[in-house]
Amino acid sequence: MNAWNRSNRLFASAMSVWSTWLLLPILVGALGTRMWQLGRESLWFDEIYTAELAQRPVSEIALRLLRWGVDPPLHYYAVWAALRGFGALGVEIAARLPSVMAGTLAVAALYMTARHLWSRPAGTAIGLIAAGAFALAPFQVEYAQEARAYAFVVLWTSVAVCGLVWATGNPGPGLDARGWRHPGWVIWLLGATLALYTHYIAVLAVSGLALFGILSTLRLQRQRPPRVLLGSLIWLVSPFLLFIPWLAQAEQQFAQMAGRSSAGTGWLEPRMLSIALVKHMSYVLGAGAASPWRKVIPLLAMLGCVTMVARREWRVLWLTVLWFLPSVAFLLAMPVRPFPDRYLIIWAPTFLLLAARGTYALAELVVAFVRRPAYRTHVALLLGTVFWLALWLGLQHYYTVHKQDWRDAIRLVNASPPMPLYAPWMPSIACFYASNDPTHPALDSRDPAELQARLLAEPRAWLIVNQIQRAFDPEDKIADAWYPLSHVDLVFWGNLHLVYVGGQAKPSELIAEVERMELPPAAPVWLSLARAQRKIGDTEAARHTLHRAAEFARVDPSPQYLRDIAGEMRLLGLHEEAIELYRTALKRMPDDVETRLGLAVSATALQRPDEALQVLASLPRKEANKYWPQRLLGEAYRQKGQLAQALAHFAAAEKSKSTDADICVLLATTSDALSDSVGAVYWWQQYLERAPDGPFRASACQYFIEHNGPACSDQP
Repeated sequence: MNAWNRSNRLFASAMSVWSTWLLLPILVGALGTRMWQLGRESLWFDEIYTAELAQRPVSEIALRLLRWGVDPPLHYYAVWAALRGFGALGVEIAARLPSVMAGTLAVAALYMTARHLWSRPAGTAIGLIAAGAFALAPFQVEYAQEARAYAFVVLWTSVAVCGLVWATGNPGPGLDARGWRHPGWVIWLLGATLALYTHYIAVLAVSGLALFGILSTLRLQRQRPPRVLLGSLIWLVSPFLLFIPWLAQAEQQFAQMAGRSSAGTGWLEPRMLSIALVKHMSYVLGAGAASPWRKVIPLLAMLGCVTMVARREWRVLWLTVLWFLPSVAFLLAMPVRPFPDRYLIIWAPTFLLLAARGTYALAELVVAFVRRPAYRTHVALLLGTVFWLALWLGLQHYYTVHKQDWRDAIRLVNASPPMPLYAPWMPSIACFYASNDPTHPALDSRDPAELQARLLAEPRAWLIVNQIQRAFDPEDKIADAWYPLSHVDLVFWGNLHLVYVGGQAKPSELIAEVERMELPPAAPVWLSLARAQRKIGDTEAARHTLHRAAEFARVDPSPQYLRDIAGEMRLLGLHEEAIELYRTALKRMPDDVETRLGLAVSATALQRPDEALQVLASLPRKEANKYWPQRLLGEAYRQKGQLAQALAHFAAAEKSKSTDADICVLLATTSDALSDSVGAVYWWQQYLERAPDGPFRASACQYFIEHNGPACSDQP
């Protein structure tokens, strides 16, 4: 028995040494996940803004940011250096390299933070689990593959917290006895200051960390002389003092941020402090909503919190609470405007530390059950591997998602005959990929009437429309300029629209150009072309194009394209093919209400009431009481000859949408079928009030004549 215990102790000691070396393959893995397909996706709106500014002389960066930007300059300087040092790799890779390196180095900072928060061997195991999770977290990989500042913020806040927990640890021999001269303070100052000069959201994280530092310093004041306390407080406020020179010049930036609309991508819409908000945040910070194990990571984080309370790990709990506190206060202070979920990235290190602590607690329960405490670290790392697998499944989905494809949109513009390119509010962004082709200059026209006049004066023209422009045009007034004109609206990935205006907007001309381009599976592009063919009445060509779009959609990671293609087929009367696609889409997104409604519409059109009723019965009660489900239920019951039930559902639909005229026609005809002429007359009257010149006016007037109803205004 003693020999067994000695071998266990020797094995545990060896693993305690070698487990630190496991950080190296984790770092390599983190670099690999961030470098994988780094140049596949085009730079999109914000990234192009970053790269375009970084291509200018370094002396102009800060000046332009202070005048037109909304960020501090540090990340732009890093991209400026990367474009000049690695520009030969391509602008996409070079502009994203600083974020890649920041996301990789943050893994090491998170590991060292765990080592300082918990004693060995727990600190080593929790650090490795958290580091591996950070390396594979889809949210972290996504922003480490973008030429934006968020990976930089995570790196510098992680460095700051690493230095802070090291400097404010329990006093002891050696470095810990130096107090305010502790080297951890230098790391804190470096990380916190650089974080503040990277992005304004760092103010939230650094403020929380400063509160934690003050609390930790006051906790240790009895063990250290007053001068040590004063020196520590000076270290804590120094990053804010060093940030004042920039803040003193940033008044115009704050004015621009206050004037921006929230119409953009990735905004948190759920009500503040609601279950929906917490669920969304947990998925964002964890494996993402696409992972089948998406609920595991929030549960591990909750287990970590419970364990720290049970074990009285108050220091880690205070760090967690104070890290989150300023951001939560910020959420509560701005309840009207949605909150960008990318701002949650500063919470990710703490969230993953909590999940790693929960994993270690689970390992403690396992070894206690099998009575092998010496294997606690090894079981924890084994469970951590399962934790990483949950993240890997979400990461696989991320790699299949397409972003806004400005590069291919401009390629299509360049492939066409020379014609003007209009880009309201974003000419420099649109010109970024077209800078080498002066035949397509981007023109900026922000007034809808002026833009429409210019488009009418051109035989043909291109127009770039992007949902991000709604930050400047929240009412989408620019759409009024081109919607009335003959146009083809090509939808690229990420809601980027390339509109072909004029020349009777012939889809065939665009199809020839699109076929010559080597696009990724271009389901949305071909769907747009099919929609344009349907609108001009070319039904056979639209059907052929939709079949091509469906081929791409079947392998596309976004199942909504299948639903949208099925909707177009339904509008063409191809209900059998639409039902097939709707069912395929439902297998990939079984809870999608719009897909179920489309399937019910096609089933009703094919006189299959039982199939429609089966689909509608699966809708959630909240959705089932809305207009379209009730109307479709009424039509299905009418096909089955159950007119009383049909009338009840039609009435429920009318109640939920009392301005609709079409439902009055259904109510009138169903009432007549039930020999209720009084009800039929009433509903025909309602129809004429809502649509005096509607297509069923003649039917209503004829019914009034036959059943002694009120005379129509045009009758003698």
